[in-house]
Amino acid sequence: MKSKALIWAPLLLVLGALMGWAGHKAYQHFFYSAPSLMDKVADPDNISLPSLILPDLNGKETGLADFKGKVLVVNLWASWCPPCRKETPEFIALQQELGSKGVQFVGIGVDEEPAIRAFVKEMGVTYPILLAGEQGDQILMAFGDVQGVLPYTLVLDREGKVRERHLGYYPQEELRRVLMSLI
Repeated sequence: MKSKALIWAPLLLVLGALMGWAGHKAYQHFFYSAPSLMDKVADPDNISLPSLILPDLNGKETGLADFKGKVLVVNLWASWCPPCRKETPEFIALQQELGSKGVQFVGIGVDEEPAIRAFVKEMGVTYPILLAGEQGDQILMAFGDVQGVLPYTLVLDREGKVRERHLGYYPQEELRRVLMSLI
C-alpha cells in the first residue's frame, strides 16, 4: 500500500502543477488579452466623416461642416443609455467653459424624437442636437462605431481631422485634457 502511495503522490503533484499552470494561462488570456471596447471601432485612419446633414430640434438642416474652424466634439447618444445620461451634464459644463475658446459640442440623438426632446429638456442641453432618425445605425457605422455601442464621441481639430475617439462614458477631466491640447 505504501509503495502505491509513493508512486501516485509525485504523479498527482505534477498533474496538479500542470493544471494550475493551465488555469493561470487561461486567466491571463481572459483578463489581459481580452479585446477592449475600442476594438469594436473601425481603424481611426480609415474614418472620414461623412458630409452628414441632419435636422436639428427646430427642423433646420445642419451639417458638421457648419462648425468648420472649431474644435468639434460629436457625441452620439440615446436617452435610454445610462452612460449618456452621466456624461451629458459634464458636456454641458465643458461647452459653457470652453465654448468661448472655439470648442463646439454637437449631439446626435440616436433615439426617437419625443425621447430626445424630453432628454434635452430634462438635462438642460445648451449645445446643438441633431436627430439621427432612422439613419442611426448607418451614422454610427459611418463614424466608425461598427458595433453600434453608445455613447460614442469623436473629437475633431479645427481642420476637421478626427483626433480622438471614445467609446462609452467619456470622463470630463479626460476630455478636458484632449480639448485643451487642441485649443
